[in-house]
Amino acid sequence: MKIGLGLGGGGARGLVHIGILQVLHANKIPLSVIAGTSAGAIVGAMFAATRDPAWIEDRFKKFFNHDVFKNLGTDRMVPVSGQISPLTQFAQKVRDRMVIALSMKRSSIVKKSRLKDAISFLMPVATFSELLVPLKVVATDLVSSDTFVYSEGDLVEAVVQSSSIPGYIEPTFKEDSVIIDGGIGMPNPVSLLADDADFLISVDIKKELTPHKLDLNIYDILQRSEEVTHYKLSSDLAAQAHHVVRPKGMHYHWAEFHEMDSLVNKGKAAMEENVQQLRNEIKTYLSYFSRIKRWFGIQ
Repeated sequence: MKIGLGLGGGGARGLVHIGILQVLHANKIPLSVIAGTSAGAIVGAMFAATRDPAWIEDRFKKFFNHDVFKNLGTDRMVPVSGQISPLTQFAQKVRDRMVIALSMKRSSIVKKSRLKDAISFLMPVATFSELLVPLKVVATDLVSSDTFVYSEGDLVEAVVQSSSIPGYIEPTFKEDSVIIDGGIGMPNPVSLLADDADFLISVDIKKELTPHKLDLNIYDILQRSEEVTHYKLSSDLAAQAHHVVRPKGMHYHWAEFHEMDSLVNKGKAAMEENVQQLRNEIKTYLSYFSRIKRWFGIQ
């Protein structure tokens, strides 16, 4: 039986995938094919190249201490939390207005070349043909809304396109297409594996949608509306798997990469909590009765 794994996007929350893979690996649950979006594409590609989640964790730790990561400037994107002074609040408002003004003249904050340097540092191979496990990488065309699915050729370029956070990382301009982060159109890509695997697992790392009182200003309403849309789309796509892993405590901002240890541990905890149920579901799927039901088209 072939098992497929769909790894969702979510910036720093994608570090959860490392813990998920560590537990799957330790429990000898084999993966026949992987699909990844954005952060899921990065971690998925690293695993597909090595089948070694311990190496992935170590490589990320080296990455976060290297200039190629610092050059991305993601630390400046983490919102200030807790008690802040009036002066800090004023500075934030000034910064927000400057960002809005800047956004009218530029397509991004960070050049694509910097992300490419970062992905090249993380990847132990450069092409899909060098991978040990088949992989599908997802990106989004901002012009047509079409989904680009890469499974051959230049691995680094595919992962860069899949991870190009809109407005932050420069898009890829290709003929009539403007290619951005795969998470915009397909935040969880597990459905792409329906024809490649018998049993599908998805990891849903969308940010928790916690109830809170809205200020009812334009910015707050627009932001919350986008969050609701993304939350529901991610949930629906992830649910197309036979087994969905939803780690708890996914309140992290996409740029909180300094929380790596906590995120990896949350991935481990979620998969350890799910692993016996997963084994049971795989066993049931393989049972004679279940095979007969599928043969007759009975769900």
